Amino acid sequence: MHLGWQAGALLWTSTHNGREASYFFMEGVTGVAELSGDEVRENCPTNSFQLLWSTAADLDKLALYPTEVKDKLRELVLRAC
Repeated sequence: MHLGWQAGALLWTSTHNGREASYFFMEGVTGVAELSGDEVRENCPTNSFQLLWSTAADLDKLALYPTEVKDKLRELVLRAC
């Protein structure tokens, strides 16, 4: 199934793994998300990638990288509620 979405607010720009990265809040998401690209090739028992829905309260339980994304996401989600 095709994944549909709209780019929402730009959360921030940064460098991640030596590459410039821009992080956006996604809105109006439909369909089923699937790993692709580098994540599919590098996914293994010692380097796991997982797509999931999470609440702001659950962010501290996740091994989310880059780590500074947790506070920014929590702030944005709580502001939207």
